[in-house]
Amino acid sequence: RNILVGVCYRHPRKSSDHSFCAYLENTFKKNTKKNLLTIITGDFNYDLLNTEKNPQANKFLETMLFNNFHPCILEPTRIRPGNRSSLVDNI
Repeated sequence: RNILVGVCYRHPRKSSDHSFCAYLENTFKKNTKKNLLTIITGDFNYDLLNTEKNPQANKFLETMLFNNFHPCILEPTRIRPGNRSSLVDNI
């Protein structure tokens, strides 16, 4: 079976949330027609541990789930002593 693996990096300050999610949607539509097993990895800079308080992170997660992409990493990917843990890198 053909497999497509994509890697994404979203700069936390240089890209708009709307354009990034629109880009993902467009990419998903193109690849759905090809019937490929698709895996997306990356540093999305959306904290998936904070979707309830961050509308942009919530929109990103909804976009992924709507297109049948589910996060494989559910634990923090960044842990710093004295700071809140975050989950911004995912597969």
